[in-house]
Amino acid sequence: MNNPNNKPTVSILIPVWNREAVIEATVRSALSQTLQDIEVVIVDNASTDNTWSILEKLSKADSRIRIFQNEKNLGPVRNWMRCIEEAKAEYS
Repeated sequence: MNNPNNKPTVSILIPVWNREAVIEATVRSALSQTLQDIEVVIVDNASTDNTWSILEKLSKADSRIRIFQNEKNLGPVRNWMRCIEEAKAEYS
């Protein structure tokens, strides 16, 4: 990251639940943006498929990916809120 305060310029938030078929393409799309000073914050909402294992693999390959997993499904709104709470970029 280029910022002197060590915060990314942009946080891309991806709340997810049971999306093993599309999560890798989604994350790769987020990472392919022109701006590289980013973080991709992904919160898995207690998926019951292979979503989490895919996220673990992706996060090991790129340090801009930050993954979190809820212990239980919080529903879509609270999962979005968790994404916002975990983001490091400045919000204004």
